[in-house]
Amino acid sequence: MAEKNKKRKGCFYTLKTFLLVCLGIIVTIGAVCCAICPHVPTADFPYAALFGLAFWPLFFADMFVIAVLLISRSYRAVIFMLLSAAVLVPGLLRSYSFSSRARDDDALKIMSYNVGDFWDYDQKTRDKEIVKEEFCEMVSVEKPDIVCIQEAGLRNDASARSLAEKIGMRYYYLDVSSYNAVFSKYEIDIAATNNTRLNNSGFTTIIDTKHNGRFALVVLHLTSFNITSQEIDYINGDRQDTIDDRSVAKGILKKLYDGFRKRGEEMNHVVKNLPKDDIPCIVCGDFNETPLSNTYTRMRNAGFKDSFIEVGKGLGVTYRGRIPLLRIDYIWHNDLIVPSRFDVVKYKNSDHNPVVMSFHIVR
Repeated sequence: MAEKNKKRKGCFYTLKTFLLVCLGIIVTIGAVCCAICPHVPTADFPYAALFGLAFWPLFFADMFVIAVLLISRSYRAVIFMLLSAAVLVPGLLRSYSFSSRARDDDALKIMSYNVGDFWDYDQKTRDKEIVKEEFCEMVSVEKPDIVCIQEAGLRNDASARSLAEKIGMRYYYLDVSSYNAVFSKYEIDIAATNNTRLNNSGFTTIIDTKHNGRFALVVLHLTSFNITSQEIDYINGDRQDTIDDRSVAKGILKKLYDGFRKRGEEMNHVVKNLPKDDIPCIVCGDFNETPLSNTYTRMRNAGFKDSFIEVGKGLGVTYRGRIPLLRIDYIWHNDLIVPSRFDVVKYKNSDHNPVVMSFHIVR
């Protein structure tokens, strides 16, 4: 009897070890791909960007395997998984902010927010005007000096002017080609704006704060995947018998491929047309890309810093949709902008959270 129990125990430990080894190998391969994908141009190799979406699942899987191996006292295997974890460290430094935040009442304050056309994302029953009113209340609480919105849902100058008045901003600019808008307490150089549109992705303008100086502001909204809620249900395993699995899977893969490729092409144009580095500059918006993306790498290579990593805290999740732990909204700055604080505002009504940066201009 004792011998049988020993055999069963031995079989159990053998199976557990085998499964852990398999999971460890998968995680290690994924970690290596995560490390490589930020350096692969998505316009040429779109599917490489998929590994950027998998960073946090791979990271937590790696920590889980290490914990189980430590409990099992499989120390040699732990060393192997620690090497795998080391490969994920650069991604962690892009995705998690360890900095501290300080209150800075003298700083300028900018907000970027994809309002989702002021559609009621949570309840899906309320009128857009009610959602707009709640947006105005949120702005009055946060007190930004500049508000940049994507998917503005403002069809003409009159609607933009009306919203500017409601949020207490004297100046505004609406780009109907990209549905991005900027509202400001300080003067906007409209002539500069009209000369520097970035195709349908966004625009560049100049904000003149007078006493604090001028700075360039780029507002972007890169192409979305446009994956439907039914397709997300499919990804999460909630599949209906009437749906053809193969056609749905092909449709999702095509949307992923087209989204990554299109954003790669948009970034080709954006990087070429960013303001020169001799002027203070902020680039903000909905990039629809994670920190483990080629888009993120290209912004860094262009001399811009991720303000969340500089002065934010924690995970900084900005996407409120059904895919968890995504940070896809950014406020970038060059060396002539000094950030002092970055916050992700926990707010309803859109599938994105607003992001806010406090900053000073180097003069």
